[in-house]
Amino acid sequence: MAAQAPATDHAGAAAGTAILIAANARATQALRQRTLDLLNALWRGLGTWHRPDAERFAPQAAGIVAQAQLQMSHLTAAFLQAYAERLGTHIAAASLTDLTDLRKVDPLEEYARPFVDVWTALKDGKGLPDAVQAGQERLDNLAATDVQLAKTHTAQRALASDARIVGYRRVLEGTYSCGLCIVASTQRYHKAELMPVHPGCDCDITPIYGDHDPGRLLNAGTLADVHDAVRRRFGADSSAARAIPGIYNGKGDPTLYRDAIITHDHGEIGPVLGVRGQDFTGPSDL
Repeated sequence: MAAQAPATDHAGAAAGTAILIAANARATQALRQRTLDLLNALWRGLGTWHRPDAERFAPQAAGIVAQAQLQMSHLTAAFLQAYAERLGTHIAAASLTDLTDLRKVDPLEEYARPFVDVWTALKDGKGLPDAVQAGQERLDNLAATDVQLAKTHTAQRALASDARIVGYRRVLEGTYSCGLCIVASTQRYHKAELMPVHPGCDCDITPIYGDHDPGRLLNAGTLADVHDAVRRRFGADSSAARAIPGIYNGKGDPTLYRDAIITHDHGEIGPVLGVRGQDFTGPSDL
């Protein structure tokens, strides 16, 4: 028997759900920014970035991120419950209590990695300020990805609790979204699929109830911007650029464009968004 959408006035609920989605975006953005600010202050306050500093820093950073993951899980579960109530249905509480296995690596090893970036940059002849900045960028990517994993895993657990939910959409968050997320937001995902991420991804998730699909379409201007971004990143003659129909003729068919977006299976964090033809080797790429 096909899943049925909740019996509610979808048009009347649209304004309320839009407000709810925006409020959730603000809350999760604020949490993410607070976490990065704490980590960056800790990082910049080290003074030196030798091996003993890494041994002190890693457990502190891992603790900050673990707390942020718990908060993100609670925010995500509460948002999905409130969204369901707006549509006249119910999602079971799904906050995660054990977040230690979201990334398949010891957090102490993970949060020592920014120091490796510092040491590698220094070995390559870069000055200390540039090396420290490279380490901070690695730190930000690690932390942002870990916090996002708390969101995606919580959402997957929550969506599984209601048989009427058949899938979900990626919801763009914030004032800037990368081309990968913009295109991926046009796709429908089955609820059993963990939403693919990428470094710095902050997208939200909106359930699809039966035939009630919030949808997402790219307008011509947005799609043209995505084409330009991919062409700048990979070059007009690269296999990645050539794989995107419409990049030369300007037709920009979203369905064909989505064919250029693929999902890699990353050994540590699971599904990761990528562009067809783009190299992907492993954890070091994140």
